[in-house]
Amino acid sequence: MLVVEALGVEVEHGGLKGVCVVCCRGVEDGFPLRFPKTFVDFNLLQAGSVICPYCHFMLREERFRRRSWLACRSGFRELGRSEALNVLLNPPEPPWMVYITFSGKKHGWLRAARLVNMSREHFHIAAEEYLLYTSRREVEDVARLVAQLREKGLSKGEILHGTPSWRNMHILGEVQPLLEELRRFNRLAVEVVVRLA
Repeated sequence: MLVVEALGVEVEHGGLKGVCVVCCRGVEDGFPLRFPKTFVDFNLLQAGSVICPYCHFMLREERFRRRSWLACRSGFRELGRSEALNVLLNPPEPPWMVYITFSGKKHGWLRAARLVNMSREHFHIAAEEYLLYTSRREVEDVARLVAQLREKGLSKGEILHGTPSWRNMHILGEVQPLLEELRRFNRLAVEVVVRLA
C-alpha cells in the first residue's frame, strides 16, 4: 500500500473477498489468483485466496521487478546502484521500503511486501534472492571496509570471496586484516554493499 500511496495512483478494484497471497491483508475487493507469464516466484506467496488491489497493481507493472526503488512519504523513485547505497547510508524518515535488484528478473519485492521500515537505524532490505534485516551502522561499516579494499586494488569478486586472486597476492598482508574485519558482518549485508559499490 505504501508504494501505491507514494506513487499517488488510483488502483483498480476487484470483486473478491479473501486474504491476499502477497501482503496477507484481508480484502473485499480482491482479484483472482492470476499471475504474469514472467512470474516464477510462487515460493514467495503466502496462504490466501486473492490478490489485493495494491499487490495486483504492483504485479502487473514490470518496473517493480526490473528496477531498484524506494517508496516513502516524499514519494516513489527508481534508484541506480550508487543511489541505492546512499539510501541505505542515509535512510528517509519512516515509513519507507526499499527494493534492490541486480538482474531485474525476480519479483524479490514480494519478500518485503508486509515489512514497512519504521526506523532509520534498523531496517529490512528486499534484494532479489533474500530479505536482509540490518542497521545503518552495519551498512556504514561494511561500506567503509569495501571502499578501503577497492582502493587497495581488490575487485568486487575478490572481496566477496574473501581472498585476493593470484594477481593480487602481493598485497595479501595489507588486505588480510580488512578482509578479516569484513567477515564479522552479516554475509548478506556485505554482498549488497559490494554489489552496489
